[in-house]
Amino acid sequence: MKVCFVFLFCIMFYPLYADTQDIPLSNLKKSQNISKLHKNITLQFSKNPKRSILRKQGIIANKMASHVFKDSKEVCSMLFFSALKDLQTQALLLGGTKVGNIESYLNNSPKRITKHFQCKSGAMFSNVVLRADVR
Repeated sequence: MKVCFVFLFCIMFYPLYADTQDIPLSNLKKSQNISKLHKNITLQFSKNPKRSILRKQGIIANKMASHVFKDSKEVCSMLFFSALKDLQTQALLLGGTKVGNIESYLNNSPKRITKHFQCKSGAMFSNVVLRADVR
């Protein structure tokens, strides 16, 4: 009984720090989650050089999951694909065909996705936030 109380006390007051990780995109191309994305909604990770009709600017997808007893990098990649699918779903609802200018948006600070995306991993949870424009 005393051991359970000590264990619960340690969990409750364990510092819930969060470490921001940069996960490489090159590993994600081999992932099985890529088949779950919508085929008719294009994803662009850079500024859109061609001018098309901007339907909505700055849509946000925020995904969070527990990584207890799991590898945090695997959970982060799953969350990344889930956030991309959420952006595509929002684009479908807005009548768009393209999601462009996708960037990491942790702590309300944008970071361009070139070779890595950002994932915040704390003591128990991982979090991925993406922001994009719908065209």
